[in-house]
Amino acid sequence: MRISTAAIAVAAPPPLQLAPEEEGALATYLAAHSSYDLHGAVGLMHALASSPAPIPFTKWRSLVHRDEGALSARDLIVFDHLLCVASTIVRVELGQRRPFAPPSADAAACASFARGYLVGLELWPSSVPRVDRLRCAAWACALGERLDLLPASDRARFRLTEEGRAALRREIGRFIQLTHDIYALA
Repeated sequence: MRISTAAIAVAAPPPLQLAPEEEGALATYLAAHSSYDLHGAVGLMHALASSPAPIPFTKWRSLVHRDEGALSARDLIVFDHLLCVASTIVRVELGQRRPFAPPSADAAACASFARGYLVGLELWPSSVPRVDRLRCAAWACALGERLDLLPASDRARFRLTEEGRAALRREIGRFIQLTHDIYALA
């Protein structure tokens, strides 16, 4: 007996995500002990997931922990665990072509995400010239109010009206995916 696989449809696995209570706990920890909010931390994680070389947790952990001394040993372990789980989810979902992006109507969340993304790019290996990294993230420079990071020749193109910013916010997921597709480890 021969079985034809032509009629078998394979559904994509459901997206991974933190449980609501885990996301709430991570947001609370970030608000109290980090210079990042949840959107900024997720932006950072997207840049890390798109790097052409792995960036160990120990290298970016200190960027997120503002005041480790204020946390009990237990809370520090929980915070680290939540950061690792969230980072893994971002990496897996980006690999499945499902990037997380803040709601495009939330300009503040998009700006925070963009600023976190830009910080994550700074951790990429020097084999990718900084100017190339930033050109791929010109959208983040514009939304994160960091046009100063772009080469002078590119700055004028990204001084945008509010309409232009809204258009960029709607495309964050596509910009992230494109950078990931160009640079990320296979």
